[in-house]
Amino acid sequence: MAVSPVSAVTEFSLRPMASDDAVAGHRLTQQLGWPHTEQDWAFHLAQGQGWVAVESDGAIIATALLWFYGDDDGTLGLVIVNEAFRGKGVANALMEHTIEAAGARKIRLIATDMAVKLYQNLGFASPNQIKIAQRQGVIAGSTPLPTHDGTIVRVAREDDYACIRTLDRNAIGMDRSGVINSLLTSSTGYVLEREGCVIGSVLVRESGRGNTFGPLIARNEADATVLLSKALSEHPGFCRIDVPEDAVSVGQWLDQNGLPVIDRGTLMQNFDNQPLKASPYKIYSLISQALL
Repeated sequence: MAVSPVSAVTEFSLRPMASDDAVAGHRLTQQLGWPHTEQDWAFHLAQGQGWVAVESDGAIIATALLWFYGDDDGTLGLVIVNEAFRGKGVANALMEHTIEAAGARKIRLIATDMAVKLYQNLGFASPNQIKIAQRQGVIAGSTPLPTHDGTIVRVAREDDYACIRTLDRNAIGMDRSGVINSLLTSSTGYVLEREGCVIGSVLVRESGRGNTFGPLIARNEADATVLLSKALSEHPGFCRIDVPEDAVSVGQWLDQNGLPVIDRGTLMQNFDNQPLKASPYKIYSLISQALL
């Protein structure tokens, strides 16, 4: 797709991302100081599809990725523009093309403060004003919280995988089975079990500077904190957790255990709120800010 020049010095075109573009995407995130590795980029690109803006010499100056969950839902992320090309129409052109590719799907994203205005101009809003707190720090070691009423936390087994997929679908209201399956092959999972029934889960994977914890799914904040305490106790070192700020008790516990908020994003969507199917489960930590 050719794009008309928006200034005398900015001519670019858009094309689909290829797997080897993850290297250039990684360089753009380094420019922003984001902790993504090339492996993180490759993982995210393998789960979805993306587009890049390129100069006439083929140099990549911007990226945007989409992930589809079934026929009706999706997320958008890793929208990055080389700082030398900001304010020159590159982001708008790339986003309009990417949103068009999503068709009629309901799209969610997490916007940095710098990008909120761009997304508002493209029809996105934050009707629930939900903020996502990016928490990270170095955990030297912690003690798992005690469990009660016959509840246990244990490492997930292969026969738990169907339950984990169902928990995720019920908690987020989208079918992310493909992404969850990919995570299950590359993560350590923990489940919360009560009376023989799995009622919560968290996946831990190598990402960025250390380990990322998510998705974390539970019925309430107490269960979520018990799950996290077990996972953190077995994965010391650098940890990242992206937590909705309305999970106040989880946030307070993370503050007390050395995982402060270092940044925040705003959850936005391009559709009106719709009634969700009643579910006792909730997401207490994201897979990533791109995948939700």
